[in-house]
Amino acid sequence: MSESNLYLVHTVNSSAVSYSFFDYKSCHHSFDYNSATLTCSYCPSRCDTCSSTQFCFNCLSGSYFIDDYCCGNSQYYLVVNSLKNCFDCPRGCYNCTSSSYCMTCLANNYFIDDYCCGNSQFYIVVNTTKSCNNCPSGCYNCSSLELCFTCRANNFFIDDYCCGNSQYYYLKPNNSKACGNCPTGCSTCNTSTYCFTCKTKNYFIDDYCCGVSQYYQAINGTKSCHQCPTGCYNCSNSTYCFTCTGNLTINNDYCCALGQYALLANGSKSCRSCPSGCFNCSDSFTCYSCSGNLTLRDNFCCAEGRYALLVNGSRTCALCSSNCNNCSSANICFTCKPNFVMINNFCCRSN
Repeated sequence: MSESNLYLVHTVNSSAVSYSFFDYKSCHHSFDYNSATLTCSYCPSRCDTCSSTQFCFNCLSGSYFIDDYCCGNSQYYLVVNSLKNCFDCPRGCYNCTSSSYCMTCLANNYFIDDYCCGNSQFYIVVNTTKSCNNCPSGCYNCSSLELCFTCRANNFFIDDYCCGNSQYYYLKPNNSKACGNCPTGCSTCNTSTYCFTCKTKNYFIDDYCCGVSQYYQAINGTKSCHQCPTGCYNCSNSTYCFTCTGNLTINNDYCCALGQYALLANGSKSCRSCPSGCFNCSDSFTCYSCSGNLTLRDNFCCAEGRYALLVNGSRTCALCSSNCNNCSSANICFTCKPNFVMINNFCCRSN
């Protein structure tokens, strides 16, 4: 048996592959034999068989043979410092001969000046270096950052440029093209302050769009939308509600819960609790209806045998005179207790 037909049975030891018969010179596929260390080393990554890290006999599938070496289909061969190497082709190239010379392109790429760029990229040469730059975000095809040929879906074409459906086109101070976002509620617009159409659940006012639960405001030429007060479904400003959400009701043009009233203080409104016993009220002095067994006494809620009295700027319920069941003041009775009769709005014992 000749030496070239023999092979070694191997066991893996660390990063090298060691063999039990060190006097034989042939190794398994994808390994080369080192006579100095009596070990087999891995062939270059694309070689199927080799005699050294620089000499291949044949190549793996998806590779090509060049100068006794193997490179991948999307790589190019280059000798650097007397060492053979394979380098990846530029991103869009399928086959190439250098970092700047493509022969064929990958899918969804186009061929230009022996180079390959993606469908949404443009080709550029800077100081003899070829490269591909991304088109502006709304462009599908372009020749520069300023010149689009076709637009992506949901974009519109204007002045050889592409902007999104909810954007507007403008020129920056340096005359470069750009797209700005429409105001939040606008579906289409031509500036940051001029809307053509509104998105769903927005209303149109003064060439602007605000949400259903927002109010419009223009200060020094600047338009804006502000959220209605909590509980307001529609409003005209921060203190005036048209309709309310949930179980809230309009009180003094504001939305409050039952048993509360709206109070304006320091330019803003808030909801305060009605006086004790009031079911509905307009302020801390005026009740509309009472809870439980209380009854209205001069627009205030008091128990039977009591009347509403203003003391030191606040209202309270005071006792009627001893013989009155109901009264409007200490001197005016409506009904008397048993065995008493009404005489001039006063209760006297009957004979």
